Amino acid sequence: MSSFSAAQRLIEALAAKDPDEFISPCIRFTYPNTKDKDGIEDGTRWATFYAVVHHSRMQQAALAFWRETGDGITSRHAEFALERFRSLESQCVDAAFRSKPVKALSNGCAKGNTAGNETRNGNEAAPVRMNITLPSPATTATEVAAIKSLIAKCAASEDPAQPLARQKDIFLYPKGLSGIFAVARSLVPHGLAAKDSQAVIYGYGMTPIRSPFLLYIRPGSTRSPD
Repeated sequence: MSSFSAAQRLIEALAAKDPDEFISPCIRFTYPNTKDKDGIEDGTRWATFYAVVHHSRMQQAALAFWRETGDGITSRHAEFALERFRSLESQCVDAAFRSKPVKALSNGCAKGNTAGNETRNGNEAAPVRMNITLPSPATTATEVAAIKSLIAKCAASEDPAQPLARQKDIFLYPKGLSGIFAVARSLVPHGLAAKDSQAVIYGYGMTPIRSPFLLYIRPGSTRSPD
C-alpha cells in the first residue's frame, strides 16, 4: 500500500471479513534511518511502501480490496521499490516482522540513480545502474502546481454565477480509482455498510472512453441507481 492509512483500511476490511484469520499489523518498508513516517525525503518516498501479511484464505478478500479501492501502489512505484528491496528495512510494532537490509545502500541509490553496494568476500561491488527512476517531491512541486492551475481553469462552470475553482480545490491522485474512492470515503466516512450511510456508487463508466464516475443519492431520494 502507498500509505499507513491505506494499510490500516486493508487490515480493517480483512478483519471485518473474518476476524479469526491471521492478519499482521502494518509493516513499513523503507530505507534505514528515514525520519519522516511517510518517506517524503528525496528518493526514499518511492522506496517506501506499506504491507500487510495475511493468511492465504484471505487472498480473495485482499485482492478485492486492492482492486476496488485503488489504495495499492502503482506499477512504476512497485518496480522502483522492488529493485531496491534488499536495501530496505522493515518496521513494525510486532518484532517478528522487523528486519534489516541485506544489501548496503549507496548515496546514488537513495536518490533513485543506482543500487546499493553489495559486499562479497570483503570487497565492495560497484553500484549497479537502475532502470526505473521516479521524481522526488522537491522536483515535482512546480509541475503539480501547474497541473492544478490548468485543471482549475478547465473546471469552470457553465453558470457564470458559480465561483471559479482554485488550485486548493484540486486534488491529484496516482490512479483514477484511488481518487474516486477518496471521494466515497469523504461522503460515507464509516463505509457503505453503515446503517446510516448515504448511498454512493462509484466505478468506471462503460463508455468508448473509460472514464470514472461517482453517483451520490441524497437521503430519502427515490431516484433509481439505473
